[in-house]
Amino acid sequence: MYEYYTNCVNCRDVEALHEMIEIGQVMTKRDFWAIVGKDALKELFPFYKWNKSDDGISMWRDWSISYFKSYFQGKPCLYLVYSAIEYIFLDVEEHTYQFTVDFVGTGSDLYRAFRDGIDAFDLQQVRLEDCTYRLEE
Repeated sequence: MYEYYTNCVNCRDVEALHEMIEIGQVMTKRDFWAIVGKDALKELFPFYKWNKSDDGISMWRDWSISYFKSYFQGKPCLYLVYSAIEYIFLDVEEHTYQFTVDFVGTGSDLYRAFRDGIDAFDLQQVRLEDCTYRLEE
């Protein structure tokens, strides 16, 4: 399952971004949509026409968007280019990460997690008893 991770404007790892673009391979819109899913795209691009009653152009019919598969920070990714901005999606089911933690307060809740090589992710509450976590990026 691929989920939105970041875009080129917010990406802190410029080298990984450049490498992703250099080795990226064009893929069909149909394959990209089948993997990422309409709901994820609708959430990221709400200004498109998603229902017949909406005004404007649908994302499906927008010929200016390009779709690619590649690797980002060594992980398989898909990305699309809209208005010269790369929107990166990572396969969150494929990767489980080990990380070190800083404690905030006391008890068994961890409030901040840090992983090597990944700068941006949603902070989430996790339990101390767990050893390995799949973080939503």
